[in-house]
Amino acid sequence: MNARKCGLGVAFVLLCSLAMFAQPREGACFYRNANYVGKPMCVSVGETLDHLGRGYDNSIKSVQVYGRVEVNVFTTVEFGGYSLRIDRSIPDLHGVRLGNEQADWSGRISSIQVNFQHDAFRRGRELRWGHMEVPRAGACFYRNERFGGDYFCLASGESYDALPEGFNDTITSVRVFGGASVVAFNDPGFGGLRIHMRNDVQDLHHFRTQDNPWKNWNNRISSLQVLGAGYGEGRWHPDRDRDEWQHR
Repeated sequence: MNARKCGLGVAFVLLCSLAMFAQPREGACFYRNANYVGKPMCVSVGETLDHLGRGYDNSIKSVQVYGRVEVNVFTTVEFGGYSLRIDRSIPDLHGVRLGNEQADWSGRISSIQVNFQHDAFRRGRELRWGHMEVPRAGACFYRNERFGGDYFCLASGESYDALPEGFNDTITSVRVFGGASVVAFNDPGFGGLRIHMRNDVQDLHHFRTQDNPWKNWNNRISSLQVLGAGYGEGRWHPDRDRDEWQHR
């Protein structure tokens, strides 16, 4: 029995390893050599790595991108330090400058986010506060904690690159429907700090920002992307998601 359990455990580890190195249909692969040479570490769209495993941290020299995705890479763990947005394959990061520094990006990546390109999302419908129908697959955003007060909703596949006046920095709780999830950003244009919400969030006061343990996400959201069911496994795409609403 113990041998069988051991065998199953080894098989599981092997499957996980194969998944890590398998080329995704939509995602990115990272190589420790220029020109995509050697065994890659691959990440599907919708996945993030707040720190890289042994052998890849500060070792990536080239990046291959698959599908309509963009990659955000960072020089420190937990998405800190300098950042670079990549929307096409780069055979040699040595040729990409690191901000205003004399250094380049070769061998300087410590954390990764892989997302769909921003233009893959539909512009969200005109926003209004109230008590309205909710999406079959999507999310609703509330002024008050525990889903209280007025709210507005977006369907999966919709985004807002800059929430308008009266909606910007006003969200306290979030409900998700139909397996959707939400990526919310601190700055307009899908910039700055971000938080990925895969479940209902009753009170954003309880979620600290990555840059300062004294700050939280309440009344801090300036741009939004609503992802569909299956996004985490790379099966969902904004262009193909249905926009279905129902009363609740």
